[in-house]
Amino acid sequence: MFKLLLIGFVIGLASASPVDVRLIVGGFETSIEEQPWQVSLQVGTSHNCGGSIIGKEWVLTAAHCTNSTGSYYVRVGSSRYASGGSTIKVKKVYRHEKYNASITDFDFSLLELAEPLSFGDAVKPIALPSEDIKIADGVEVLVSGWGATHNSSDSNEVLRAVYIPIANQEYCSEQYKYLGRPITDRMICAGFVKGDKSPCYGDSGGPLSVESDGDRVVIGVVSWGKIVVRQTILESLVELHPFVHGLKVYREFNRLKS
Repeated sequence: MFKLLLIGFVIGLASASPVDVRLIVGGFETSIEEQPWQVSLQVGTSHNCGGSIIGKEWVLTAAHCTNSTGSYYVRVGSSRYASGGSTIKVKKVYRHEKYNASITDFDFSLLELAEPLSFGDAVKPIALPSEDIKIADGVEVLVSGWGATHNSSDSNEVLRAVYIPIANQEYCSEQYKYLGRPITDRMICAGFVKGDKSPCYGDSGGPLSVESDGDRVVIGVVSWGKIVVRQTILESLVELHPFVHGLKVYREFNRLKS
């Protein structure tokens, strides 16, 4: 069974109903030079979610991270969400027009920044996937962010990352069927069998990436997950390349740029 250590152990058996998880548990401390596309999406001065730089004026995040009526900012170029680097105001939020909050489908937004970024060692874009990219079950993907490292809503101050394997889609769908939460073509699942690593609170919107031809490619954003009875957990993440069947991320990105 897939489970999230600490959360699974602390809540799983005691909980009679599923719990939303937008949590990095386990993993390792990293630096912004290792993940230079990582941003902290902030509402005012508070860390809210993660995001990925995909252009000088563009950041990719999850749609559910852009529900606030407050002003959005992104902190770039820092391993800490509360200090260092630069803070840039978000000029406009483009939420996917088919975003469905009830089942967290089409869960991505593009953020247009008020001013262009200056790229360097600590600020770089991550590549978008090619149209024909395929990620096999079991492939380890990298997730990074400032999410809590235990069952708490308190974000971790220093950037962390974790490798987690892609799970079988059919198995994932079966696990979620009784919850009434469909695993759609825009989603993939990743997690450990009896594992101790996973995304956590504050990681939502952050990148899910793989190595491709020597470069890091973002294939998804941290979206949602459930802890269910029997300590079963699958972290569900929005997959970018299925938007080929609807709205390609990179086509939308190029349209908005022009």
